[in-house]
Amino acid sequence: MTPSVASPPDLWRLLQQANAVPAEHAANDGDLAKAVEAGLPRAVLHRLIAMHVLEPADVPFIFLKRTVQRGKAVRSRLTTDQSDYLARIVQLTLGAADALGDMERGKQWLRTPSLAMRGLRPLDWVRTSIGARVVEQILGRINHGIGF
Repeated sequence: MTPSVASPPDLWRLLQQANAVPAEHAANDGDLAKAVEAGLPRAVLHRLIAMHVLEPADVPFIFLKRTVQRGKAVRSRLTTDQSDYLARIVQLTLGAADALGDMERGKQWLRTPSLAMRGLRPLDWVRTSIGARVVEQILGRINHGIGF
């Protein structure tokens, strides 16, 4: 069964619209990996919220609690780990929107506790790549009409 997630070109186009990656580059896995490794611009968070891809409540999940509690200096770019997590959230949000028919339903599904997710929200599972794969598999089932 094919997982239901946004393809690298879809994610790249969205990041281009948010001015997070250069418009002139091709959209492939290698380019996306390089952009994440370099760290996405911090401003992309606010742009993705303005584009209704992220919710303001998603932002604290991207940063370690210690970073917020210590009030560390704000960098102009996200770290590689923060960028990776942000890309994972955005990719799954686009996949959920595709599987469920629209962006709002997709975002709501990711933020609603589910018995299939052991009472957690799917968004809580995407902190690790393994958890993200579980969410991808469920979205794939929904996309193929198996449902959850």
